[in-house]
Amino acid sequence: MNVSTFIYIVLALILAGGITYFQYFYKNTIEEKVRNLLSIFRFFAIFGLLLLLLNPKIERTIFDNEKPVLAVFFDNSASIKALNAADISKSFLKEIKTQSELNDKYDVHLYGFAQDLQLLDSLNFKGQQTQLAEVPKNLKGSYKQTSTAVVLVSDGQSTIGADYRYSFDPNKRVFTLILGDTNTIVDLKIGQINVNKYALYKNKFPVEFFVEYNGFKSLNANVSIRKGNQQVYTQSLTFNNNQKAKRLEVLLEAAPVGVQVYTISVEGNVAEQNKVNNNRNFAIEVIDQKSEIAIVSQLTHPDVGALKRAIESNKYRKVTVIKPADVQNLGNYNAMILYQPDQSFQRLFDANKNLKTNTFIITGKHTDFTFLNRVQDQVSFNMSNAKEDYLATYKRDFSTFILDDVGFNSLPPIENAYGSFKFNAKHDDLLTARIRNLALDQPLLTFTEQGLQKQAWLFGENIWKWRLQYHMTYQKFDKFDIFIDKIIQYLSSQDKKRQLVVQHESFYNSGERIEISAQFFNKNFEFDETAKLQLTLKNKSTNKTTIQNFLRGSNAYKLDLEGLEAGAYTFTVTESNSKASYSSSFEIIPFDVEKQFPNPNVEALQYVANQTDGSAYYQNQGSQLIKDLVNDKRYQTIQKSKQVLSSLIDWYWLLVMILLALAIEWLLRKYHGLL
Repeated sequence: MNVSTFIYIVLALILAGGITYFQYFYKNTIEEKVRNLLSIFRFFAIFGLLLLLLNPKIERTIFDNEKPVLAVFFDNSASIKALNAADISKSFLKEIKTQSELNDKYDVHLYGFAQDLQLLDSLNFKGQQTQLAEVPKNLKGSYKQTSTAVVLVSDGQSTIGADYRYSFDPNKRVFTLILGDTNTIVDLKIGQINVNKYALYKNKFPVEFFVEYNGFKSLNANVSIRKGNQQVYTQSLTFNNNQKAKRLEVLLEAAPVGVQVYTISVEGNVAEQNKVNNNRNFAIEVIDQKSEIAIVSQLTHPDVGALKRAIESNKYRKVTVIKPADVQNLGNYNAMILYQPDQSFQRLFDANKNLKTNTFIITGKHTDFTFLNRVQDQVSFNMSNAKEDYLATYKRDFSTFILDDVGFNSLPPIENAYGSFKFNAKHDDLLTARIRNLALDQPLLTFTEQGLQKQAWLFGENIWKWRLQYHMTYQKFDKFDIFIDKIIQYLSSQDKKRQLVVQHESFYNSGERIEISAQFFNKNFEFDETAKLQLTLKNKSTNKTTIQNFLRGSNAYKLDLEGLEAGAYTFTVTESNSKASYSSSFEIIPFDVEKQFPNPNVEALQYVANQTDGSAYYQNQGSQLIKDLVNDKRYQTIQKSKQVLSSLIDWYWLLVMILLALAIEWLLRKYHGLL
């Protein structure tokens, strides 16, 4: 309280005393005892009102006790039940909730995790995948500045996501409770399987897989591959303490056409406690068609090599690089890439006027734009001899096919002649051009359709730099190759554009994310954002039918199908207003990744505890862990104080006292006949 406020209060005190004296003592004949009593209530009422008018600020000290946080993360995946540790985990959860000393000392936060992490009330162990990396991610986001003890209750087996061992903050101690029997259990299992999703009809396709052994004695085993009831491969194996894994590679014949499901099995000459992981399924889709793509170029340019490698990353596409004068039969190709056309392409353009093979035209510094103006009527070019670098900007309303933004805006520039061009046909832009930060009103990559003929246009050379940039960013070419493959897939398809386009896989593995994407176009083939798409899904074996609605995204409708059992399904996607529909099927291959581990990952959980200055406990030491947390002197309640300025006008009790003083004064005056 400052000096001026104090002076005002003293003046208010004098003023209240003066008014009271004038009313009750100056020339007043009231009985002295009654007068003294009335003057007291009048004085308090007037002084209180004056204080409220002055509204002085009063400084107070508030003390707050902040308990340390105890964040407990429970593994809620099916592997805990498979390791017979479900009851132990539930018992530990109950003990944490009811242990009074622990809850008095800590602010306890309970979480459960499997595929995702969420607040925990009870455990059900139904998670089909384990993403342990969600735990350190949550700690870094939610507990940055708090004193936090972390308890991780898990078997340490993570089936998806990053390696969690190196993700924990070393400044937050992690106490691990290792669930599961840590004694080595003799076990044979089929490990990772590497196989392409697609194979060409009657070709041989490779299957790479690993057979793993957990034990110390020598063991003979037999591994086999079956398709239905037919055995297509068998081999004998020997394991010992020095050789606990075998890598096998097999060539199988791709037949017949369609989704083919195979089972890899291993059997040993010992009794095993866990036989679930002795069998593992995989599937391929056999395709009876191979796309033939021609890259026609008069130039030798790194773009040609980059495009060829990107397209042929899809094993069922074949690329032929050819000069325009050497093209004999356009009918041999599903699509053509015309790289920087000039006068030498005249015969090719003439031949394609009748055949109408889909084309991808790429322009650049060596393109003859006068020639292009003459041989096609979709784009009119007005280009100069100057050159310019053009950057890409992704257009989210692109709707010709489904393609998410894969960092187009950060790609290096491509080079083209400087000038302008005008489209005479309707076009759908995937990328628009900009010069540095100046956006241009013209496309960089766009698509057109005239009747049944489709065309793609890229206005710039040096696309090889894009492929290199993706490799530098992601250490692989996949994102660029998929981007080019989507373009080729669109151009290779000879089907007329449908109003309802649905994208899905022919098969999925159990536990994988199952997402179906759909696009609906109006009569002008513009993406319709008001469509109402519904999926009717039927299990072939049980005939159980479910109906779900799609959710609209930026350029497609999407639907996640979670919790589906393994088996074959048929489905129909219907647009409610137009009644347009699409029907197809897919298959879910049975595989329970959570039952593949006979033992907990003790080494990983001990590593986390050691790296964070915590401790590791086994499943029968839950009570000891709680006792150690209660007695841990490193975690103490912190008392914090803060100065708070409060206004007197917020003190409601003062107003009540003023009203009470006035009321009592009025009653006394009434009682003594002074009103």
